Amino acid sequence: MEPSPRFISALRGLLSRGGSQQESHHWRSFNDIKRSLSWDDLRAFRSGQTSGRLSRGLDDPASRRRTQLVVDHCWETPALGRRIDLLLEPSDAAVGRPPYSQCELPDGSTREINYNDIMLAYIAVRVAKMCELTDLSPRHILEIGGGYGGLAHKLALTYPAATFTVIDLPEALALQAYFLASHHGEERLALHYADARTHESGDARFHLVCAGTRPTRQHFDLVINTRSFMEMTWAQLQQYFALIQSTMPPGGLLYNLNRYLKTSNGSRNAIGRYPYDSHWRIVSVMPSVLQPQLLELVTARSSIANKYFQLLPAHDPPEQSLVAAITSQCDRLESALRRPLVLQRRAKTSQSATSARVISSGWCCRAPSRTGRSRRRRRRRACRPPAPGS
Repeated sequence: MEPSPRFISALRGLLSRGGSQQESHHWRSFNDIKRSLSWDDLRAFRSGQTSGRLSRGLDDPASRRRTQLVVDHCWETPALGRRIDLLLEPSDAAVGRPPYSQCELPDGSTREINYNDIMLAYIAVRVAKMCELTDLSPRHILEIGGGYGGLAHKLALTYPAATFTVIDLPEALALQAYFLASHHGEERLALHYADARTHESGDARFHLVCAGTRPTRQHFDLVINTRSFMEMTWAQLQQYFALIQSTMPPGGLLYNLNRYLKTSNGSRNAIGRYPYDSHWRIVSVMPSVLQPQLLELVTARSSIANKYFQLLPAHDPPEQSLVAAITSQCDRLESALRRPLVLQRRAKTSQSATSARVISSGWCCRAPSRTGRSRRRRRRRACRPPAPGS
C-alpha cells in the first residue's frame, strides 16, 4: 500500500493526540512507543523487527504448539473449520508482516497460520453464530477497542453490507487505519477526532473514532467488545454502557468477551459488575473454549425490564442451573409481549423490594422477594398438606 500525503497527515494527527485522559494505566506502557512510529515501522508493525513490537498488547505472538492446538480444535468440527478457513489471511498477503507457524490440517496438508489471525477468525465465526441464533442481520456494527483492526476486517468479509464504527485510543486507531486501508482502501475510511474529522470520504465504510468522542451514528444493532472492558476504569465502563444502552434498539446484540476478574488497572474489574441495566436477555453465556479464563456473555436488548438478568454472580463462572433459570425467565417475559395478557402490578410498602406479578392466560410468574422471611413462608405453604375434600 502506498499511502497518500493526506492519509499520512491524518495518521500523524491521530498520534499527536496520544496520551489522552481516556488512556488507562494498563495501556500507558504499551502506547508510549507507538507515538513516535514512522511509516517504515507501520509496514512491519506486527513483526518483531520494530523496536518493542508496535502491536504488543493487541497482537500477542504464540508458540507453534499453541497455534497447532487452536487449529486442532477448530478443524475438529468440519463445518467450523471451513468457516474459519475462509477468514484466514494468506501469509503472502498479510499486512504488517506477522509471524507464522507451520501447522498440520486434518487432511494431512500443512499451512502457515498466524495465532492471532485464527483467534480472530474464531471470534468472528462465534459472533456470526450468535447473530444467526437471534435472526439478526447487522447493518451497523460498533466495536469498542478494535485491536489493530483484524476483527473488523473479518466481520466486514462476513457482512459485506454492514458499516463499522470502531472506538479506540489514538495509537491503536493509527494501526487500525493502516491495516484496514491496506485491505479496503483509504477511501473506505473516516477518522474522527473530538474537534475535527481529519480524513473522510462519502464512500466511508469504517469510521474510526477517538476515545472520548461520541460517534455520529445513533443506532447500532451489534456491539462487540473483546478483552478491553476488563482493562477500563469504572467511569469508562459507565460511559460506554450508557452509549450502548442508548443507541441499541430491541433485538440488538452485545457480544462481551472478557475476563471474569482483572486487577491490572488498579481496581477489581469483574464482568458480573459491569453496568448493564435490566433491559437485556441472555442469548449465550459460557467460558471461551479457546481461552477458558474469559467469559463469553452474549445478550440481546429487550424492550421490557427484566431484573432476573442481574442475578448473575460477580466473580466465578455462573452455575448452569442459574443461567438456565435466568434465560428461561427472560424468554417468558419476551414471549408474553407477543400474546394477549393482563399486566397487574401490585406495590407494597415494606422493608422488602416492590414485588410485581405478571398474569397471563396459561402461566403466572412472580418476582422472588428479597427477604428470607417471605421465602420461608412460601416454603411452608408449599409443604402444607391439602385440605380434606380438596
